[in-house]
Amino acid sequence: MNEHANRLLVLTVMGLVLVSGIIAVGFDSDADDSEIYTLEMRTGQTCIYVPTTNLDSVISVSGSNGVTWDAGTGTMRASFSSIDTSGDLQAVVTAVWTSTVDPDLTQSATQTIEFLVYGHVTIDGYYESSVSRGVIGGQTSGTVIYAPTISQATAGTETVVTCDMPENDYIGWDAENNRVVTTQDIPDDVEGFSVSFDITATNSALSEGSSLADETATVHVTVGFGQNLAITSPDIIETYVGCDDLSRNTYTVTTNYDDADFVSVTGIEISQVVPAVSGLVASKGDGNVTFDPDAVEFPDRPVRPYYQDFTFRVTATGTSADGSEVEDSKTVTLRVWAGLSYLSIPSMEDIVVTPNEDDNLTITVSAMIGDAQGIRFDWGDGSEISDVPTPDTVVNRYSSTHSYETTADYLITVSAYNTSGENVVYIMYDATTGTSYETDPPTPENPEQPSDEDGDGLWWLPIALGVLAIVFAVAFAVRPVSYVLVALAVICAIAAVATYFLV
Repeated sequence: MNEHANRLLVLTVMGLVLVSGIIAVGFDSDADDSEIYTLEMRTGQTCIYVPTTNLDSVISVSGSNGVTWDAGTGTMRASFSSIDTSGDLQAVVTAVWTSTVDPDLTQSATQTIEFLVYGHVTIDGYYESSVSRGVIGGQTSGTVIYAPTISQATAGTETVVTCDMPENDYIGWDAENNRVVTTQDIPDDVEGFSVSFDITATNSALSEGSSLADETATVHVTVGFGQNLAITSPDIIETYVGCDDLSRNTYTVTTNYDDADFVSVTGIEISQVVPAVSGLVASKGDGNVTFDPDAVEFPDRPVRPYYQDFTFRVTATGTSADGSEVEDSKTVTLRVWAGLSYLSIPSMEDIVVTPNEDDNLTITVSAMIGDAQGIRFDWGDGSEISDVPTPDTVVNRYSSTHSYETTADYLITVSAYNTSGENVVYIMYDATTGTSYETDPPTPENPEQPSDEDGDGLWWLPIALGVLAIVFAVAFAVRPVSYVLVALAVICAIAAVATYFLV
């Protein structure tokens, strides 16, 4: 080793000794750099802390139950289920540094974290919830409708309760006692309605410098008003033999509290029909009564009004949100009509022919018709037949209007029909004078006209005979050569008069 290398080695050793001396003087191996911190939190919350130092150190944590240390991740967790504002809940974090040159050279630092733990604010044990209260008529002023249970504020905090009660006629918020009360008497027959609002409780730290965040609990309240439970479904339901419409064959029990939050319908009882008919009530679950109308038998020709009545009893029970028991019952009539059939041909009465005020070519024909499936009007002019359907079988007035093109006599045929046959009436209408009368049906020999009008084709015969009588009389007066002319004149005159009355 040369002289230059020897000098370098000596300087290096002297430098290490000097650095070690400076470290020994500048750091006291027994130094204790201890710090104390205060942390506010609520029960159930978790505090996560990752301690760090300016030198690589070994960190350990000790303290109250609820404080844990994970050396693998270097993470401290603290969570407390109890409330203690005295500072007894704490965690002690210790960091120890050891020199890598001299293992006997160490130092340590300590942190103490004192926890101020406060409880949560709740309403009825919840941070957020919904409640309903049913108020049946008859409550008096000052009755407590709802008194929420709000957790007491712990030392160092305060709780403020508010309510956004909307304006109404019957209930209000009692801020002094934190409850909902009636502000005036509620009549027994009050109409059903409801009021919804929020009650909010907010817990805050009293210290202005506190790091504790405000906490809020809210309850959504619905107060319902109404009468006692009532069945609102109809008193009668109609169906008929052969009806395949399920909606007509089902009776659904409904109440004034269906779908209401403040009353729960707890049960519906349905009795068998009276008089009992096997199979008439097929099912009665879920508030529905399903009928089988085909189970009802009718005689071949039942006496009007062609229906049979049956009754059953419906009872509904329930519980309002304030615990009151409510109930209602109703007797329901089930009316089963006979299957639709025509027992005889339609009836037709009081036929009226009404010409238009300004034009006899336009007329309206109407009649009182019953038990008809439809009515046909044949206007006698070769135009299309008017077929008028009837909506039901009861006696009613039906009519139809028609316009003719020329003035003439027209045979109008009115036919009311059903599956058992038809009722036909014939009307002769004079479109010139606007007059009409009922007549007999056309004959097979002359289907265009009635039989009692067959002579109308010889209307010219009496006129011709009369003219001949006048001619013979004038000829004899001009030249009375023979009394044969007088005889012929008399014979023609008599024939003219006779044929006039016959034709």
